[in-house]
Amino acid sequence: MSTKTILRSRKFFLSSVFISAMLLSAAASSGDKQKQELDAQQLQQAIKKFTGGAKLLKSEAVTLWTPNIAEAGHIVPVHIKSSLDRVEQVAVLVGGNPKPLAATYRIPAGNMSVLKSQVKMRGTNQIVAIVKANGKYYQASKKVKVTIGGCGGG
Repeated sequence: MSTKTILRSRKFFLSSVFISAMLLSAAASSGDKQKQELDAQQLQQAIKKFTGGAKLLKSEAVTLWTPNIAEAGHIVPVHIKSSLDRVEQVAVLVGGNPKPLAATYRIPAGNMSVLKSQVKMRGTNQIVAIVKANGKYYQASKKVKVTIGGCGGG
């Protein structure tokens, strides 16, 4: 084989590898986007099921605290605080989990101030807290970055 043939073969091989890597990267990116869209749809369906399709209101009377970064998705602390009167029920939903509705709590009349719990998260996604008070639904949400998944992936 001549030097020119070897150089052509080498260029062809390297350009093939580069193109293949670009195609794989584009396919993975497209798959990630589709998964994010599916996760968002499942989360919205779970919210709709919990609220019966009622409108969600945002209020400073409901706050959600979680860490910005959770080192492990199997234990993510969640604190929900409400100063609303007549809190009846609280739900915690986690986007990206196989079942987004992580927990529901029935609150005895007038006993809600702070609810502390822990949830599992499959990976980086939204945590949504919904508080039902006076027959209306209020929400607070936050994106939490998970470095190690806790629900079968991550």
